[in-house]
Amino acid sequence: CGFHSRTRRFLTRARLSSEWLWSRDEIRDECESEIRRAEAKMADFYDVNENGIDWDSCVRSGAMGITREDVELLRKAEENVVGFVMDDDNDAKVYSSLLLRILKNANDDAKVTMYVLRRLDTVVNDEPSLLPKRARQIASASAPPVEKDLLTDEAPSTSSLHAVQLDAEPFMALLAQSNSPVAVAAAHTLALLLAAPKVESADTEAFVRWILAELDSAGSSPSGITQARDYVPTLAILLRRIDVRHEVGQSGGVQLLCRLLQITSRDSSNSSSSGGAATATQSVPQLLYELCFCLWTLSFEEKLQPDFVTTGAIHTLTGMVQAAPREKVQRMCIAIFANLAQAESHHRSRFFREMHAAGLMKALESLKDLKAGKWKDSDIAEDLDLVLDALAHNYQEISTWERYAAEVKSGNLAWGACHEDQFWKENVRSIEEDDFSLLKHLCTLLTSNDEEIVSIACHDIGEFCRFYPRGRDIAKHFGAKDAIMGLIDSENHDVQRHALSAISKIMVNKWEGVHA
Repeated sequence: CGFHSRTRRFLTRARLSSEWLWSRDEIRDECESEIRRAEAKMADFYDVNENGIDWDSCVRSGAMGITREDVELLRKAEENVVGFVMDDDNDAKVYSSLLLRILKNANDDAKVTMYVLRRLDTVVNDEPSLLPKRARQIASASAPPVEKDLLTDEAPSTSSLHAVQLDAEPFMALLAQSNSPVAVAAAHTLALLLAAPKVESADTEAFVRWILAELDSAGSSPSGITQARDYVPTLAILLRRIDVRHEVGQSGGVQLLCRLLQITSRDSSNSSSSGGAATATQSVPQLLYELCFCLWTLSFEEKLQPDFVTTGAIHTLTGMVQAAPREKVQRMCIAIFANLAQAESHHRSRFFREMHAAGLMKALESLKDLKAGKWKDSDIAEDLDLVLDALAHNYQEISTWERYAAEVKSGNLAWGACHEDQFWKENVRSIEEDDFSLLKHLCTLLTSNDEEIVSIACHDIGEFCRFYPRGRDIAKHFGAKDAIMGLIDSENHDVQRHALSAISKIMVNKWEGVHA
C-alpha cells in the first residue's frame, strides 16, 4: 500500500504544536506504537491499485468529471515517489484537489473510493517529518480558493502558522456507509488529517460524535467487538488533540470505553472457555489495550479525572489488572492509576478511597509478587511502586459494606463475597441508609445491557427481600417486582434463573421455611 510502514518515527519528531505537547514523554512513544498498529490494520482495507481501475473508460463516459490530463497525473503520481507531486506547493495543490474531487464524485464506486483514500493515506504518511505539511497541503486543497495578499500578490502559504480549514464533507459523506470498509477507511484518513497540527474543520465535533455513536452501538451489538476493532484505533489517533479529549469526555467517553472494556473482557473469557476461533481470541488483547490506551489519554485531563470515580472506571480497571491476558494491558491500567495518584486536584482523596474500595492495593501487591520484578517494560515497575506507595500513604479502612456500596454505585457488579448469604444476614440493615438509595440503584441496574450485572441485581434484591423485615413491600414500592417479572422470559439462562429466584423470594412470606 505504500503507507502502512512509514510513520514509525512520527510522534517522536512531532513537537510542532502545543496540542501535541503531552504531559509525559512516554505518551508520544505509546502513540507512535498505536499508529503503527492502526496502519497495519488498515492495510487490509487498501488492497487496491491504479491498475485495477479503468480510467480510460471513466474519461470516455465522463464519469466523475475525469479528464485525460487527470489520468496522466494519477499515473505519474503512482509511478513516482510522493515527493514528485507534493514537494512543490502548487503541484501538491493540483494533485490533492484532483484526489478530493474524485472522492467527492465517485458516488457508489467503492474501488475508486478506496483507491483515492489509499493515495491520500500514502501522501500523508510518506515521510513522518513531513506529515504536518502534507496534511496542511491536503486541507488547503479542500478549501475554497483564497484571495491573494494585496501586498505580495501571493496566496497564503500552507507553511503558515495559522490553522488551515479542512473541508471534511467528502469524508463525512462516506461515513453513512456504516461498518463498510469504505467508512472505516474514510474515518481513518480523516482522523489522520485532523490530528495534524494546525488543521481544523467545522466537522470535527460531528466526526467525534459519529465515532462515539458507532462505539456505543458496538456495545449493544452481537458483532460489537468487530465494530469496536474498526473504530477504536481511529479514536486513539484523534485523542492526540486536547480539544477532542474534552469532547469525548463530555460526551460520556470514559463510561463508554469502560463498558466496551467489560464486554470485550467477558467475550474474551467466553471465547477462551468455549474454544473460540484463534484469530478472534488473539485480537481481543489488542482491543483491550487500545481501549485502555484511550482511557489513559483521557486520564491526563484534570477535568475528566472525576469521571473515573463516578463511572466505576477504577473498579473496571482493577479487574483488568487482575485478569488482563497481556502485560501491555496491565501496563496501561497501572499507568492510568499512576496519573490519578499524582493528580493535582481536590479529587485525589476520592480517587484513593475508590481504589481501596475496589481492592486495588491487594491486586497490585499480588501482581508484584507474581511478577517478582520480571517485567518486559521497566516503566511498569516504576508506576506500580508509585501507585502502591501512594495507596499506602493514603490508606483508608474500608468496611465490607462500603465496598459493596461502592460497587453498586459504580454499576459494575461482580460475583464475590458481597453477594453471599452471610453478607446479607450481617449487613441487610445498612441498606436503609439515605432512604434505601442502594436498593434504588439495584433496581436501575435491572435494565443494564450487561446480563451478568442484571443477574447479580436480581440476586441481591431477592436477598434483601429475604432478610429485611417487610423487604418485599419496599422492593415492590420501588418497582423491583414488575421489573424482575419482565426478566423471567429472558433468553439468557442465568438472568432467567436469578429472576425466578428473586420473584420467589418476593412472593413467599416465610422463605426460611421453604428453604428448609
